[in-house]
Amino acid sequence: MKNLFFIPIVIAAASLTSCKKSDKTPEPPKEFIQLQKFNFGEGSLNLLYNEQHLISRAEIHAVVDEAGTSRMDSYVSWSYQDGFPVKAEFFNNNGTAFIKTYEFHYKADAGNKIAYVARLRLNEDGSIRRKDTTNYSFGANNKLISTKVRTNDAAAITFGYDNNGNHIRENVSSRSENTIYEDRFEFQYDNKINPLSVNGLGLMLYTIFGDDHFEMTQILSTNNITTSKYLYSVKRVDEGDQPVSTTLYKTDKVYTNTFDETGGLKQVSIKTTTESSENGTVFDTGNWESVFKYTCIKKQQ
Repeated sequence: MKNLFFIPIVIAAASLTSCKKSDKTPEPPKEFIQLQKFNFGEGSLNLLYNEQHLISRAEIHAVVDEAGTSRMDSYVSWSYQDGFPVKAEFFNNNGTAFIKTYEFHYKADAGNKIAYVARLRLNEDGSIRRKDTTNYSFGANNKLISTKVRTNDAAAITFGYDNNGNHIRENVSSRSENTIYEDRFEFQYDNKINPLSVNGLGLMLYTIFGDDHFEMTQILSTNNITTSKYLYSVKRVDEGDQPVSTTLYKTDKVYTNTFDETGGLKQVSIKTTTESSENGTVFDTGNWESVFKYTCIKKQQ
């Protein structure tokens, strides 16, 4: 845009030669990766965006036969006002038509972040069957740090992050009489952009689906997870706190992330290994592999 200088007519002629366009070079467009489709084997999640590159519609397609034919089972659409989501509507396929089964209403905090979401479960005639509400709290770098369902007995769910903005979980220890319970976690991440972290996509999907389609480490992290270790232990002690027995449950996951030529996430292969032991003797093991495919594109804004 030109810089216009309003000058008195009496000196206009003398000043015309000094009026010119700004010498400042405009900044190049910002490039980013946008997730278009997530294939989870038995179906897929297809995503559409509005002109501000915010998620406007998510469609769940399910595979219905061995040939890979799919159909849309449900979808959710979002409405925005000045870049903030104000409403989402969830529709399910009943076999003949799509019926609205949920409505979500959002409220903002002082920083224009999501502070509150009301989920309305609807009857077929559109009347409200049930209403659930959740409060959201954010910390540094606009990261979600807690959610709390507004019921008397619901405890807040808290979230932590490492220095790179990736989700972590704190180790937890508790005791009930002569039994000690421990949860221990360990996560590692790469240094590439997680497409769910772009323009708050993961958070918006989380307000609707929770962690049904993506792990919490994916939804809330800046980068892509590469390994996770989880150890759950149950230690029984006698009256003198001497160990009597220890049961361990281990789950290790290794994520192999591949990317397309633009840097967008293309595929994630997850190898999971489990082991259960009693006093050092293994009594159960398991291992399997899951493959998830992503379709991303590079866009500018």
